Amino acid sequence: MPQKLAQTETDAGVAMEKLRCWLARRGFALQSRRGLPDEVDLLERVVTINAASGYQARLAALLHECGHVRIFLSRMRRPNKRVFGVSLVEDLGCSGRCDRRGRRARLALLQEEIAAWDSGEQLAGQLQVRFARGKLEKLRQESLMTYVHFTASRMRGEGRACGRVKRKR
Repeated sequence: MPQKLAQTETDAGVAMEKLRCWLARRGFALQSRRGLPDEVDLLERVVTINAASGYQARLAALLHECGHVRIFLSRMRRPNKRVFGVSLVEDLGCSGRCDRRGRRARLALLQEEIAAWDSGEQLAGQLQVRFARGKLEKLRQESLMTYVHFTASRMRGEGRACGRVKRKR
């Protein structure tokens, strides 16, 4: 069922407040600062959203970052289980997947980014947060393509080591 665009400033404030409260109940703070990238600091438990972005872009970014929080919380519930190729210990200790040069690490990162967008959209439905689906999809595609290029560019460079490069006859 498609979500509808928040129609008024009041609707926008309500949507952001619902997500802020959801984060607070899970021990995370939300800050909105101009010029800072949208991100989650899992150690500090702070979600940062760029205040210079328009409302729908901020909302889409916040939903995505909440998706990352949900993935992190699932790792907390099962610290030894690998979720998207990394366990809680590896995630917080910056081991395992932290060396993002490897093929497995890059694919795991891409998979987690996709899952964070999906999870954020599911959360919006659960909390009845209204958003512009088209804007969310556009931002999702733009964001994911940076990870696709990041993943693919490194894999092309690794092709020779894997024997995938065609040999001249």
